[in-house]
Amino acid sequence: MRQGVLYGAGHSVGFGKSTDKGNTWTVYKTAQGLPSDVVYRIEFDALNRIYLGTAAGLAFTDNDGTTWTTKNVADGLPNAVANGISIEGSNVLAFYQYGGGGLAISRDRAQTFQLLDLTQVGLSTNVIGDAAIHNNVIYLSLDDGSFAMSFDFGQTWEKLTDPDAYALTPYNQITVYQGRLFLKSNSTLVELRD
Repeated sequence: MRQGVLYGAGHSVGFGKSTDKGNTWTVYKTAQGLPSDVVYRIEFDALNRIYLGTAAGLAFTDNDGTTWTTKNVADGLPNAVANGISIEGSNVLAFYQYGGGGLAISRDRAQTFQLLDLTQVGLSTNVIGDAAIHNNVIYLSLDDGSFAMSFDFGQTWEKLTDPDAYALTPYNQITVYQGRLFLKSNSTLVELRD
């Protein structure tokens, strides 16, 4: 729920919003401008832009769903599927969770993207488990069980491979909640602190 509106999405059902606690829904699918009826993730930025990670790219709206803009491989996304999104300020990360292709980074609210091949900047794989941006630091969990951080928007990375460093292997989810960063596996939740 955000500002009194309940949002939902799912596989083949598109994206929906309800202003009456779920009694009625306005549903958005391809007929209403979405690139796909399969919606994996919903995120918001501070200016109330709605971002959707879909099976056919990253979609966003600035007018509550009246019109949608789609970004895909031609715009610098790593894969047709954009099921991973993380947003902080004007910074947007887009990736294909567990599918490979690297990381797309935007510093202008998804107007342009830089596609980053992680294997070219010192990491061993382009397969991302999850990603988050917090205080302008990018955090990645990788499918090899490692965790990496970049303080310069992906140009260099610090990689942690010691499973005891944060007591999680592999990192399944990275979450920023109320300004705090959490790493979660199936059985463990750890807060990352400076």
